[in-house]
Amino acid sequence: MHTSYLQYMVEIERTRSITQAAANLFLSQPNLSRILHEIEEQLGYAIFERSNRGVRPTEEGTAFLQHAKRILSEMEAIESLGSGRRQPDRFRVCMPRSAGILEMTVDYLNALPEDQPLDAVLRECHVRQALDYMAQGEIDLAIIRYRAEYQDYFRDQAHGRQFRFEALNGYRYRVIMHRDNPVAQKGRISVADLEGLPEITHGDTFRTRTGADGERRKRIYSVDRHAQLTLTTRIPGAFMWSTSVLPEDLAAWNLVQRDVEDNRVEYRNALVSVTPELLNDIECRFLEFVRKRCHSQPASATPPYQK
Repeated sequence: MHTSYLQYMVEIERTRSITQAAANLFLSQPNLSRILHEIEEQLGYAIFERSNRGVRPTEEGTAFLQHAKRILSEMEAIESLGSGRRQPDRFRVCMPRSAGILEMTVDYLNALPEDQPLDAVLRECHVRQALDYMAQGEIDLAIIRYRAEYQDYFRDQAHGRQFRFEALNGYRYRVIMHRDNPVAQKGRISVADLEGLPEITHGDTFRTRTGADGERRKRIYSVDRHAQLTLTTRIPGAFMWSTSVLPEDLAAWNLVQRDVEDNRVEYRNALVSVTPELLNDIECRFLEFVRKRCHSQPASATPPYQK
């Protein structure tokens, strides 16, 4: 099986269309269909299932494509050894859904030279997805967020996959709410002040939640950042836990951000990356940019086999 065939299968998955993938690959549709059929015959299972809406991976095909992406990434790394870097315009990074980290990334991209070629992919996802994307070779580095008590666990997860792990800054979430929210008028806010108020929170899936006996909770889950802000603004009494938000963004939505004095939950950010030899200059400079912005000490970075 030629590695080019693996690229063909990945492109079919990306486009969800054999016809579109063939056009992107400068192949005829019958030729690509023939290659797909031959590969499936060789493997003994179907990679994709067909429907009038296009194609999508089967269960076996999903596993096949994960391996294919990893192989292609390793091939790219081998081919880059001569120059010591991957293609110079490549920038692939995962990050949590965070206004602050997004703003930091925007600042970095704006600081790049105007004539700098750039092929960037920014993915907002939780920490386990970020590590999976890196293991599959789709992403070269990630900023991950986790509760402080889980730092050893995620460090071990990164090292176990031969990635570098570098702890950054720690912080506690604050609440944002409409400026007319009665709680916002208080001089000091405690967790008890938020009891029974609608909480707008991030949610990737629909879920049900039952609180402890006597616990009064109202939670509205949403993935979209704009929807979260709209709900916080429009639902009477609503609030949302968040990292620090720019004052101009708060003003645009008629929101305020306040500390909660007895909130003891600490979160931390960390950098996870492949070895520096496999990163290009754009990615290496981004790591330095993040370190400086987060006021961290790069001495905490260790090779994956050290503890």
